[in-house]
Amino acid sequence: MIKRDIAEQIRLMAKKMPVISITGPRQSGKTTVAKMCFPNYRYVNLENPDTMEEAMSDPRSFLETGKNGLIIDEIQAFPKLFSYIQTISDEHNRPGEFVITGSQNFLLSAKISQSLAGRVFVVHLLPLSLTELKNANFAMDNFNKYIKTGFYPRIYDKDINPSLFYPSYIQTYAERDLRQIVNVSNLFLFKNLCALLPEE
Repeated sequence: MIKRDIAEQIRLMAKKMPVISITGPRQSGKTTVAKMCFPNYRYVNLENPDTMEEAMSDPRSFLETGKNGLIIDEIQAFPKLFSYIQTISDEHNRPGEFVITGSQNFLLSAKISQSLAGRVFVVHLLPLSLTELKNANFAMDNFNKYIKTGFYPRIYDKDINPSLFYPSYIQTYAERDLRQIVNVSNLFLFKNLCALLPEE
């Protein structure tokens, strides 16, 4: 596991704020960082249909299932939870009670600003930095190699060929997240634009 520089700051702020929000692009390492920083928290993912059903049927009871804390992944899938988190965090006044993550940063930020202002520490997690790669012994001797390989953790952690990783990533990103954010109507033109990016 590649150590992320932001982890210490997240742990520190979890001692001061009731809610920690980790946003960022898919596969940037949000879930990994959350689990690494809070190994004793209950972890739930709202993309799991059973978990979503549990949350929707009784939001308050769902949020109170994490006795040591609760990590809620992909929280933007059920925005009504934000109001319940606000109420519960105000009642309990317990630092680090909730860790929420989400990939759709614009949608998530809007909900946070409406419900959790003053109660949440927001972290935007990007893929790996040069420093993080060097500290994990993934340093390269040519900057063009970094550009060609990219900075997504799974490529390094699982030793995946970038030419196999990125076509699928772009496909799923364009068809799911990007369309919801900016309403991309022509995926073919978007993929052509990505193909024009310089290569080594």
